[in-house]
Amino acid sequence: MQVADQAESKRANPRTPTWLQYAADPAKMVSFCNSAGIGDALETAVLLVQKHLCPISQLAVSIRIDPEHGDQFIVIHVTTRLTSDAAPEAFENLTRELVTLVEREKRKQFSVYYTVT
Repeated sequence: MQVADQAESKRANPRTPTWLQYAADPAKMVSFCNSAGIGDALETAVLLVQKHLCPISQLAVSIRIDPEHGDQFIVIHVTTRLTSDAAPEAFENLTRELVTLVEREKRKQFSVYYTVT
């Protein structure tokens, strides 16, 4: 099943979002996603992270505050066991697919970072 199909299936059959298990503060994350209307976009992003940066040793989703402007945004931080040679291309593929599947205004609400172990 494609990532877009998985995300659509979750919207059609609501249950606990995949990203919630990785949230540092689940209640705050749900509140933020509901108010910003980005739960579906975050779900797609996490599914893409799982697809492209596997094997994953750690995945965390948290809310950060921009120190310059005070705006809140979500950070998806993944630690992958991909090689340092393979990770940049995998991240580029993730980004390319994310740009295709998630509208720009929603993408501006989160960032994806990775570390290689």
